[in-house]
Amino acid sequence: MQRGLLLKQDSFRLYDVDFNTNNRQNNFIHVTSMYDTFLINFCAKNDSTVRYFASRNHVMGFTYRLTDSGYRGFRGMYFMQI
Repeated sequence: MQRGLLLKQDSFRLYDVDFNTNNRQNNFIHVTSMYDTFLINFCAKNDSTVRYFASRNHVMGFTYRLTDSGYRGFRGMYFMQI
Protein backbone atom coordinates (compact mmCIF):
# COMPACT_ATOMS: atom_id res chain seq x y z
CA MET A 1 0.00 0.00 0.00
CA GLN A 2 1.39 3.39 -0.97
CA ARG A 3 1.09 6.28 1.47
CA GLY A 4 1.70 9.96 0.93
CA LEU A 5 1.97 13.12 3.00
CA LEU A 6 2.10 16.77 1.98
CA LEU A 7 3.29 18.86 4.91
CA LYS A 8 3.91 22.55 5.50
CA GLN A 9 7.43 21.97 6.73
CA ASP A 10 10.71 23.77 6.15
CA SER A 11 13.03 20.81 6.41
CA PHE A 12 13.16 17.08 6.91
CA ARG A 13 15.84 14.81 8.36
CA LEU A 14 15.80 11.19 7.19
CA TYR A 15 17.71 8.53 9.10
CA ASP A 16 17.69 4.81 9.90
CA VAL A 17 16.44 3.49 6.57
CA ASP A 18 15.85 -0.27 6.47
CA PHE A 19 13.99 -1.53 3.40
CA ASN A 20 14.09 -4.86 1.61
CA THR A 21 16.40 -4.05 -1.32
CA ASN A 22 15.31 -7.24 -3.12
CA ASN A 23 11.81 -5.76 -3.42
CA ARG A 24 12.46 -2.12 -4.41
CA GLN A 25 9.11 -1.84 -6.17
CA ASN A 26 7.31 -2.12 -2.82
CA ASN A 27 9.89 -0.68 -0.38
CA PHE A 28 10.88 2.96 -0.85
CA ILE A 29 10.54 6.60 0.16
CA HIS A 30 10.18 9.49 -2.28
CA VAL A 31 10.85 13.07 -1.01
CA THR A 32 9.81 16.15 -3.01
CA SER A 33 9.12 19.85 -2.73
CA MET A 34 7.17 22.03 -5.13
CA TYR A 35 10.35 22.94 -7.01
CA ASP A 36 12.73 20.10 -6.13
CA THR A 37 12.88 16.32 -6.12
CA PHE A 38 15.23 15.18 -3.35
CA LEU A 39 14.90 11.39 -3.43
CA ILE A 40 13.25 9.22 -6.05
CA ASN A 41 12.16 5.79 -4.80
CA PHE A 42 15.05 5.56 -2.33
CA CYS A 43 15.58 2.03 -0.99
CA ALA A 44 18.45 0.95 1.28
CA LYS A 45 19.07 -1.75 3.88
CA ASN A 46 20.37 -0.84 7.38
CA ASP A 47 21.47 2.65 6.25
CA SER A 48 22.03 5.07 9.14
CA THR A 49 23.31 7.95 6.98
CA VAL A 50 21.54 11.16 8.03
CA ARG A 51 20.12 13.11 5.10
CA TYR A 52 18.78 16.66 5.36
CA PHE A 53 16.35 18.28 2.93
CA ALA A 54 15.10 21.88 2.96
CA SER A 55 12.12 23.32 1.14
CA ARG A 56 12.17 26.68 -0.65
CA ASN A 57 8.39 27.05 -0.39
CA HIS A 58 7.70 25.51 3.06
CA VAL A 59 5.87 22.50 1.57
CA MET A 60 7.37 19.03 1.35
CA GLY A 61 5.88 15.83 0.00
CA PHE A 62 6.64 12.29 1.15
CA THR A 63 5.50 9.14 -0.61
CA TYR A 64 6.41 5.71 0.69
CA ARG A 65 5.43 2.09 0.34
CA LEU A 66 4.94 -0.10 3.36
CA THR A 67 8.02 -2.20 4.00
CA ASP A 68 8.13 -5.98 3.89
CA SER A 69 7.82 -7.87 7.15
CA GLY A 70 11.05 -7.96 9.16
CA TYR A 71 12.25 -4.51 7.99
CA ARG A 72 11.84 -1.24 9.90
CA GLY A 73 11.08 1.09 7.00
CA PHE A 74 12.44 4.55 7.86
CA ARG A 75 12.54 7.17 10.58
CA GLY A 76 12.58 10.90 10.08
CA MET A 77 12.02 14.25 11.76
CA TYR A 78 10.21 17.29 10.40
CA PHE A 79 11.19 20.85 11.28
CA MET A 80 9.13 24.00 10.91
CA GLN A 81 10.57 27.49 11.19
CA ILE A 82 8.55 29.91 13.31
